[in-house]
Amino acid sequence: MPKIKIVTDSTAYIKNEDLKNLNVTVVPLSVTLDNDHFKENLKSHEDFFIQLKKSKGFPTTSQPSVGDFHTAYTEILKEYDEIISIHISEMISGTIHSANTAASEIESNKIHVFDSATTATVLEDMVLTAVEMVKLGYSKVEIINKLSYIKENNKLLFIVDNLKYLQKGGRIGKAGSILGTILNIKPILYIDGQVGLFDKVRTRKKALLRIISELEAMADKYGGINNLKVTLIQVYNREGLIKLEELLKEKWPELEFNTYSCGPVIGSHVGPGGLGLAFRPK
Repeated sequence: MPKIKIVTDSTAYIKNEDLKNLNVTVVPLSVTLDNDHFKENLKSHEDFFIQLKKSKGFPTTSQPSVGDFHTAYTEILKEYDEIISIHISEMISGTIHSANTAASEIESNKIHVFDSATTATVLEDMVLTAVEMVKLGYSKVEIINKLSYIKENNKLLFIVDNLKYLQKGGRIGKAGSILGTILNIKPILYIDGQVGLFDKVRTRKKALLRIISELEAMADKYGGINNLKVTLIQVYNREGLIKLEELLKEKWPELEFNTYSCGPVIGSHVGPGGLGLAFRPK
């Protein structure tokens, strides 16, 4: 049976303590803020957001280089037969392009680069699922099929405190940025390949309830809330996370869910204060 190695990028935000026990190589993206340039997995989330809140400028992010991937793939193939490389959406970042270019320079038939069409907790979900399937002896084709299932059936919805970060980074148009400042309108955003506008409501609480209504609709479709995998997402917003937990527990006291924190690259594009849900059938 071929030995398979899983590769991902740092926007999966897999905890360093977990990585020690996982068959995963992480190729990090980079962030620049106030002339401070760093690989995002080398700075704590807390330190970054404290720096971001004090800064008068905007952070910029950059994908891993082709050379970063070339080095990682070459080292892995000394010990493994195949690589599944799972990454942030190519419509959000150039990471996939770097990975594909590196793969084509080595042995592309041994390297499968998979576009998650998302990032953050859904990317983490894909990576951890792939790792578990490798451990259980599944083939590359079976793993890719499962990743495709998650890609097609997940939903990630979120709100942000200020759309200026998305607008500045080019992830949402200027009109969308202006929208969020008018009459206390709270846009609800989604990620499906790219960042888009899902709905717009007044007030943060109504926005969270609207997101929860989408969760309820999926629960009804799949026979109940316990048939879904649910993750609460926050971007330096512990207080908001607690409020979202309370809303969910009011509706489904029996609900089991995960919590997830986004780090510097995602924080650079959505800013501090982001909050949302990711959910899919188990």
